[in-house]
This record gives sequence, structure tokens and C-alpha cells, in this order.
Amino acid sequence: MAKTLIEIDPDKLARVQEILGARTKRETVDRALDEVIRVQAGRDHFEWLKENGPRIRQHEAELDAMWRP
Repeated sequence: MAKTLIEIDPDKLARVQEILGARTKRETVDRALDEVIRVQAGRDHFEWLKENGPRIRQHEAELDAMWRP
């Protein structure tokens, strides 16, 4: 873990701390960083679905057709 000295807007920090229910500044920053990572992972997954969804649906339709009597 790295120790870093940075300036943070106290109003923003207090608001984020309230939103996250964090008890300390360190916990607030750590949980906020985790949230940014989680949100980006969701965006990445959404983009993957946009790119690959049509192919997956086509493949599923082909499989369904193979198994129909």
C-alpha cells in the first residue's frame, strides 16, 4: 500500500463519505476507487455484449433449430 499526500475537496470527501457510509477518509477513498473500478467493469461488460450479443443470439438460434423436431 502506498502513502500519498494529495489535496481533496473537503465537501466532496464528506459527501462521498456519506454516500458510501464510510467511517474514515482512508476508507472513503478506498471504497470510492473500488466503485470506479466496478462501474468501469460494468461498462466493459456492456460494450462486450454490444459487440458479441448478436453473434451469440445467432448461435443460440442455430442450436435451437438443430434440436427442433
